[in-house]
Amino acid sequence: SFSARVGAFGSPPPLPPLVAAAPPRRPEMEGATAPLEGNTTSSAEAREGISLGPRMVVFVRTCLEANPHRFVFLWSTASVAMLVTFFIAGRHYWELQKRPASIKRLYYSRIAWFAPILGVTATLALFAPRAFYFMKMLQTQVEAVSLSAFGNILFLLVAEESHLLYDGQEHAHESTGHKIVMALNREGPKPHFGVPPFACCFRRCMPAHLLRPSHILLAR
Repeated sequence: SFSARVGAFGSPPPLPPLVAAAPPRRPEMEGATAPLEGNTTSSAEAREGISLGPRMVVFVRTCLEANPHRFVFLWSTASVAMLVTFFIAGRHYWELQKRPASIKRLYYSRIAWFAPILGVTATLALFAPRAFYFMKMLQTQVEAVSLSAFGNILFLLVAEESHLLYDGQEHAHESTGHKIVMALNREGPKPHFGVPPFACCFRRCMPAHLLRPSHILLAR
């Protein structure tokens, strides 16, 4: 039989173990993996060897134990400044809501949200430093939206003024873009690129020129 033929050649050698045995534990390693008091590092962070810092409760308790007067003063003034920002921005927002609905009011409303969000994220970062990078990301996003809305408002204001400037004149039939370029060039060539923060130092060396539609598109 097959078993008899296999037995004639002897028993097969044992297979090697799939998992190596763990090395003996040294005495100095005892307690190395025990959780530290107040340690809030998650298992994923421990495996990666990184830590975002203490959570808000641990951070506030540690700060109050180390220097209560300084941190209470900082947190109190930050909270008061945030509330004042909310009050001023809220008044601006409610005044905007009283105006007729328009695209300009929409852009103004987006800008009005910039200061409150900036204040909230900055105050929360004081209480929870581990959320600093997330708060910084939110601030950057809101800043980008506000700058975009501010640029759109500037173009809307320039378009309105150019229409009023050439209303009833021979160029009244021209497009809005053409009116904007003519209104900006109405005073003749100027060194338009000599602006702060650094180019203004070389304004006397820059040649005067008229603005072209490509310059408006680049600024847009």
